[in-house]
Amino acid sequence: MGTDRLTIPLAEPGRVPEAERRALAEAVSRDGYAVAEVRPPGRDTRDPDPLVVLADALGRRQLHPRGDRFGIIGTVTGGDGREGHELSPAWRDHVDEYQAVGPKDVGCHTDGAFIDGPGVAPPALLLLHCARPADAGGESVLVDGATLFDTVRQADPRLLRELMREQFTFCRDELVAVNQPVFRRRGRTAVGVRWRFDKAVYGTRGALRAARAFHDGYVRTAPRTEIPLRRGEILVIDNLRMLHARKESRGQRVLRRAWIVDAACEPVANLVDRSAHPQAYQAFAFYQPLPRGPGREPAALSLGVKVAVDGGLIPCRADHAS
Repeated sequence: MGTDRLTIPLAEPGRVPEAERRALAEAVSRDGYAVAEVRPPGRDTRDPDPLVVLADALGRRQLHPRGDRFGIIGTVTGGDGREGHELSPAWRDHVDEYQAVGPKDVGCHTDGAFIDGPGVAPPALLLLHCARPADAGGESVLVDGATLFDTVRQADPRLLRELMREQFTFCRDELVAVNQPVFRRRGRTAVGVRWRFDKAVYGTRGALRAARAFHDGYVRTAPRTEIPLRRGEILVIDNLRMLHARKESRGQRVLRRAWIVDAACEPVANLVDRSAHPQAYQAFAFYQPLPRGPGREPAALSLGVKVAVDGGLIPCRADHAS
């Protein structure tokens, strides 16, 4: 699988030309990811944020509790961290808990695996904008969920049945996604992936046994694509298909991130139009989508693991295999 590096010149500030938008959508739909660099029409410092421009060309941005009001999350690894505090102050007290803000390697995972609630779900797309590459290391690593799904399907259908059972719980902060499958059907022709393998995962003894078998026998040994992002480049990832990770880095690395909401996730509203969120709903409010920008529909994307329309392709029994 090759790495598409697309240069997107802006004919006018803040708007990705339709031909380039279509080419980017096609690359992500085909390969699960693409690398793009947005070039403004001039050197005017008032040119819009390239990450925001590209995100808005693809869909609706999704909020994050440690992001800014535009849904942009900034993290710094290495160095003394002062620049990182200015870029994203809310990470300051979470350096020990979240691997993303440390220099060590980060294992394969789905962004937002812990999100499941009214009107919210893991993002469909993940955009990573390299503001400053590390002195060494820090490459982004991708593992194709389509390859994982097909390999497990052929080698161990019983394990795939276990991975498609609603028996895995993912948590972080105040959110808990209870009884989720690793592979979930998305209509008749696609499957979405939800995965991480760390202290945030819970399940019955049988569920954890299946998770370990999947990690040790498949994820850990799967083919990997390593992408050393250059300054200014944006990695666009199909978060419903690709697992992503990061190699250990040396020196300061500044990465900015944006989420694009899953279009299959329908928004919800309060029955009596109350403006204040009750306490039980407050945690979900941090992950709501931002309003769509004027005059443009989301890009046409085909996301997730594609499967044939074949009733025998996916073992869909939900009961325990004997």
